[in-house]
Amino acid sequence: MRRCFLTVFFLLYAASAALLQNTLNQTSLTEVTNATLNANERKLRSTYLVKRLPPNLIQEAVDMYLEKHCKFVGRGAYGEVYLLRMLMEQPVILKVIKIPQNPHGGYDEKIIDKRTTMVRKEVQHLRAVDQFLGWGHNHSGTTHYILIRYMGDSLQTVMKIDPRHFTDDRVVWEMQDDAILRYIRKYPGILHRDSHPENFVYHRVAAGKSPVDGRMHWQAELIDWGLAIHTGEGTIPAVSQPQIISENIRVT
Repeated sequence: MRRCFLTVFFLLYAASAALLQNTLNQTSLTEVTNATLNANERKLRSTYLVKRLPPNLIQEAVDMYLEKHCKFVGRGAYGEVYLLRMLMEQPVILKVIKIPQNPHGGYDEKIIDKRTTMVRKEVQHLRAVDQFLGWGHNHSGTTHYILIRYMGDSLQTVMKIDPRHFTDDRVVWEMQDDAILRYIRKYPGILHRDSHPENFVYHRVAAGKSPVDGRMHWQAELIDWGLAIHTGEGTIPAVSQPQIISENIRVT
């Protein structure tokens, strides 16, 4: 009788643990409510859905950038990246691409056209992988702005929050490989081509910790699609016309 009771107990326990693990694996970050997120989780909340974007969203982002209400994140080959908090305190990324001047202090039309084409392709790729929020350029077309979904934090940042998880290089490499394969499966028409460590960010994908090993649940994401190419498979989303951005700082 006791053996039967123990057998039933362990079967129920195993079923409950499996159900809990499956639920944790399938619960996306956007489905987790603020009530279940602690302070660190809210800080790292990386993916979110905005049903209707305000038409002046990109202008508001540029205003915040010009007024220095932003945080410098990094600098690439063609632009600078800034973190802004807007949309009900949701973080977003603003990429600023400035056309270089010639030695005479002017601008070469060929360089402007080449850089504009490059920016348009990046916008196209960001739309294809659901990371695009808006774009525009100033009246002269010499500075381009791309508003991008905030996908997560750098490895250096998340290591401070969950060092047990991220100090194991093998775990990090597995997360990066998983991200590459996930994007290939989900967006088969786009090839990233620039998956070095700095182009991965990380975010929590569920509240709580794993009942198996006690670890937090993390997921890697690929960012910076400037060097991506279209493989010819599927279709690439059309790109809307850029918004003309005013660079006049607001007077309050």
